[in-house]
Amino acid sequence: MSKIEKLLKKICNPAYKQNIKKQELETILNHFFEDQWTFGEISGSHNYRIYHPYFKNFPHKFGPEGFMTIPVSQGQYIKHFYVKVLCRYIKIIEELEK
Repeated sequence: MSKIEKLLKKICNPAYKQNIKKQELETILNHFFEDQWTFGEISGSHNYRIYHPYFKNFPHKFGPEGFMTIPVSQGQYIKHFYVKVLCRYIKIIEELEK
């Protein structure tokens, strides 16, 4: 099992309720959304913006541009409920791309 698979198995487990570090999120984003995410592109912003063509199909969830936004808490952590949402969409995207 690869490092990314182990990380996903850990954080996507419904019983896992801990916040994750920015570095862990960036590892996931670099694997699944390479060159499709930004951090703090607006001055003073502490948000990740993630784009995937699939997101455009759901403007009520991701807006008309198809961006998912994940805020950073305390400058270095991602709250576990945002991670669960990301896990759900990663699973859907993987199934669609098969």
